Amino acid sequence: MNARGNILIASIFFFFFIASAITVSATTANLQSAELQEIGLTSSEMAFGPGSDIPIQSPLETGYVWISSVEPNVCRWKIYDPSFHLIYTFEHPPALKKKITQGDYAGKWAFADSASFTVPAFAKKGNWLAKPEFVLADGTVIEGVSADNPEARYLALPVTLSGSVIDNIFVAPNYFFGIKFPALFWFPLCLLWIPALIVLVAIIYTRSISGAVDLFKSMVRATREAKKEWARP
Repeated sequence: MNARGNILIASIFFFFFIASAITVSATTANLQSAELQEIGLTSSEMAFGPGSDIPIQSPLETGYVWISSVEPNVCRWKIYDPSFHLIYTFEHPPALKKKITQGDYAGKWAFADSASFTVPAFAKKGNWLAKPEFVLADGTVIEGVSADNPEARYLALPVTLSGSVIDNIFVAPNYFFGIKFPALFWFPLCLLWIPALIVLVAIIYTRSISGAVDLFKSMVRATREAKKEWARP
């Protein structure tokens, strides 16, 4: 795993941050840590599986930002599965971007980002990886996960649950060719259940299977006649 860069595994419950509350700081005085039991949480509450929204943040430490003399325009997140295959890439403006007007960092930019990744259907168990990249106005790309560990490049997202049938079919999305698709029930299974639903409605409306067949025949006949009308000069 060393060849892939440093990976930082952190408690998901310390990822969240409020942009308006973040201050520029060069010390660790505003950081705190606590045992899960101290704040009423248990390790079982940290379980993630298909359909789970896992929050991701850079820097991951609450109360910290990155500093640059060049304006940051885009934050890009790359998501890898446990086999280190690139699964999904998405980008957006940084959640926090502010020009500093006073103090030691006056004239520079403070920035950070927070987002979330939804675990796909039938996801492999293990550590999925999230890699943040900030693209600056001059095209420079800055990579970084932790203010406390500047060498870290990947954030480990522990997927420990297989998920239920409902999670995998109706809730969890799918990622194909770098694109996020809806849950299987909505695509592509909708190609099966939507026609079936239409047939069922027709049967209920006509109160018989034969009546539904006659209804569809009439629709086909009416469509053909309409096409003939449209084809006339």
